[in-house]
Amino acid sequence: MGDLGISTTLSNKITFFLETKNFKEANRWLINCWIILTIFSGIIFCSLFLFFIFFQKSKFKIILSNELLVSLFLILLYVLILLQTNLLSGIYTASLKFTKQKNIDSLAKILEFVFIITILTLNGKVIQVSAGMLFCRFIILAYILYDLAYNYKWINPNLLLIKKSSIKELLKPALGNMFLNIGYLMYYNGPIILIGSFLGSTYVARFFALSTILKVVKQLPLLINLPLYPEYARLLQFNEIQTAKTLHKSAILSTFIIAFISIVITYTTANQLIGLLLYNKKIEIISPFFEISLFSLLIQCTWHSSSAVLVGGNKHIKLAVHFFLASILGYIVIILFIEKFTLTAIACGLLIIDILMIISTFRQVFKLLDEKFLNLFQIGNLYNLIIQTKNSN
Repeated sequence: MGDLGISTTLSNKITFFLETKNFKEANRWLINCWIILTIFSGIIFCSLFLFFIFFQKSKFKIILSNELLVSLFLILLYVLILLQTNLLSGIYTASLKFTKQKNIDSLAKILEFVFIITILTLNGKVIQVSAGMLFCRFIILAYILYDLAYNYKWINPNLLLIKKSSIKELLKPALGNMFLNIGYLMYYNGPIILIGSFLGSTYVARFFALSTILKVVKQLPLLINLPLYPEYARLLQFNEIQTAKTLHKSAILSTFIIAFISIVITYTTANQLIGLLLYNKKIEIISPFFEISLFSLLIQCTWHSSSAVLVGGNKHIKLAVHFFLASILGYIVIILFIEKFTLTAIACGLLIIDILMIISTFRQVFKLLDEKFLNLFQIGNLYNLIIQTKNSN
């Protein structure tokens, strides 16, 4: 909620301006995105902190009330700085500096991990851990600000560039990104809540263990699509539809093949993966939950890859609404059948969501690119090649 989808919107929007060397417009969008993010996230997190001050009745017996409030304040500051770094990192994405962005992100996570482990080893308290995390993020923000000031001279923090019309233009795609993130939040975290409510903690542990393997499996197929968002933004802005079609085909087929191979390997080595990743060989594969989840994962990777066209082009409002509605329908199915079919009901509910989303995504993307479904697999080109071969013989 705090991001409001602004970071993704900024990255997609200024890709075109940086490509055309229109740095004035890129700077205008950056300033307007920054002011929206800062004001909105500031209001949300100040409200949360005030809520904890006036309404919380601490049940944390180990932590003193004052220490709890200070820790919460530090964590809220940490999140605020994290949102700022995410927004500014969008400039690297728009500039096609993906490696630099990922290196900075990895460095931040490594620093946080080292600080947390060190503090806990020294028997530190929650307040020290919170302060350490905040310090790490502050270092990363300071580095990004220095790097942008040194290498991106076009950035001019002029508040006079803030325009009401620009803010209105930003809000629509930003809200689309926010609701898309809410859909993902419901998809990944909702099942755990439902399992805990209907089945109990034992099933939560089993589901969490198996879903951890599924999360590992999908990382590679999803990573190959990260550089495509700004590229789709650029192609759609320049109206290079044919190139966008070709890129979309390649991305879909590559994602599908990689995901399929990963799923086959996972299915055949599931027990070994449980022992390797979870250090627990007592957890058994639950059928048909596991098989349905793997099939659902294949569909999810495919539609997620295709949706990059819509998200990159800031044309994803309808997609976000459909994701939200599909999630509600999937959860209705889960709630109706979870007590009888346990985790299998979870897998079926998520499968319904992914089936609805791949239909919605393909329809929107094919319409946007003026593409046909059969062309996705180049069936027409294969047929022409066969005809030409026969004629030559």
